[in-house]
Amino acid sequence: MYMAPESVLDDEYGTPADIWAFGCTVFEMITGKKVWDCTDPLHLLCKIGMQSPDLHDDKMSKQAEDFLNKCVDRDPHSRWTADLLLNHPFLSSDNNDVHQRKRKELNLVDLCNSTELKPMKLLTNKRRRKLVERC
Repeated sequence: MYMAPESVLDDEYGTPADIWAFGCTVFEMITGKKVWDCTDPLHLLCKIGMQSPDLHDDKMSKQAEDFLNKCVDRDPHSRWTADLLLNHPFLSSDNNDVHQRKRKELNLVDLCNSTELKPMKLLTNKRRRKLVERC
């Protein structure tokens, strides 16, 4: 799940939440792993609402890790914008060869058929906040 902390806690949706989701997606594309290793929907909401994701992985360069950390800054006002991210060194053409060599192939068919991909029931903001506060 790629929901941003401000969406979990305050029901805020905007461009910063999209940047968060983008960062989670890029992390999964590079590593083949989900940002949050959690299958229980309520536990997942607690993690998103209360913790910072650990985006370190040996497959990633320092620039990739820095890029992703700019995407998932917990403070939506400090999170980088798309314009800033486009100028990040991670996206420069000099890095493309390095990332292509480090990239591990993902078997998307297996990922789509995974039993871990289950639809999550949507909770109202009040219920989400109450559950997260109990964590």
